[in-house]
Amino acid sequence: MATLSASGLCKAFGGVHALKDVSVNVSSGEIVGLIGPNGAGKTTLVNIVSGLLVPDVGEIYLNDTSLSGMEPFQIARLGVARTFQNIRLYRSLTVAENLGVSYISSQQHRRPSEENSCAAILTRLGLESVADRIAGTLPYGHQRRVEIGRALALDPDFLLLDEPAAGANAVETQALVEMVGEIREIDGCGVLVIDHDLRFIMTACDRIYVLGDGSLLAEGTPQQIQVNEEVIRVYLGGSDKTS
Repeated sequence: MATLSASGLCKAFGGVHALKDVSVNVSSGEIVGLIGPNGAGKTTLVNIVSGLLVPDVGEIYLNDTSLSGMEPFQIARLGVARTFQNIRLYRSLTVAENLGVSYISSQQHRRPSEENSCAAILTRLGLESVADRIAGTLPYGHQRRVEIGRALALDPDFLLLDEPAAGANAVETQALVEMVGEIREIDGCGVLVIDHDLRFIMTACDRIYVLGDGSLLAEGTPQQIQVNEEVIRVYLGGSDKTS
């Protein structure tokens, strides 16, 4: 079983300590949530794991391989793919071409499965009807799916999703829950997902980490997190937010 782990991460920007001795791990086939108030350090953590930022202190490992000091493209080639809070597509390319860029890269460094061919991903994510559309002209929800599809075309062992449910309505959120579950079942990869939509997080995830002011407040199952008094005080604020 593969494991992606971050241990003792600390990161400061000037006098602001974005992360303070934070450790998390995700195993293959596991869906793990990362929640917390705005400014808690969630995206900073994912940026460090994916190589966009370098921690001041701490280590990141993919199994026994240290990812510390690697460039983002090197980490992606090893099997860690991600999406972004602010969508980053090749906006002037078609949907199929966006996926094709990733697929070509994965062919050079990995052996993508049939399930992660461009055609298969388009079908899996319900994008086949817009495959020839310019990505930048699509509605926001479709662009989110294209970004997830592009990450899947890298044939990852681990998928990092930064606010995939942002802007989604209830129907779209439920579809996203099902999509993430299918990714786990079909690809077998581990998923680390950041989101403020607690309905999505509590339904989709096996375990949840909660950050607050750069520190790890709690870790546990959705049921444990919902009744954790410190998490309720700092973030949840009452059971109505999870309904």
